[in-house]
Amino acid sequence: MKAVRGFLIVSCLVASLSGCVTGGMPTHEYNIAKAAYAAAESHDAAKFAPQLFYKMEKSFKKAELLYKERYYEEARKEFIKAQKLAEKAETLARIKEFNSDGESDE
Repeated sequence: MKAVRGFLIVSCLVASLSGCVTGGMPTHEYNIAKAAYAAAESHDAAKFAPQLFYKMEKSFKKAELLYKERYYEEARKEFIKAQKLAEKAETLARIKEFNSDGESDE
């Protein structure tokens, strides 16, 4: 009886710890990257910062594929990379858009 109880305790412990090892789904990183992607799009980053926009788009799509394939840790890293690229693309697009608006006023 003690052996069965000990086995159940060990089994429950292993099962609970195995969930921690995988790191879980990177839903937070996905949502942040998706919002940054949308912000870059809304400021015409494809027009004003095409190289950064392309890299961001490629990184985001790679992250989505990794996510679907359940490579969560790799997807997490790629979503963070996509977020940073999206933020840079949006910033550059805003600067270029602002500068082009200022030149047309003169």
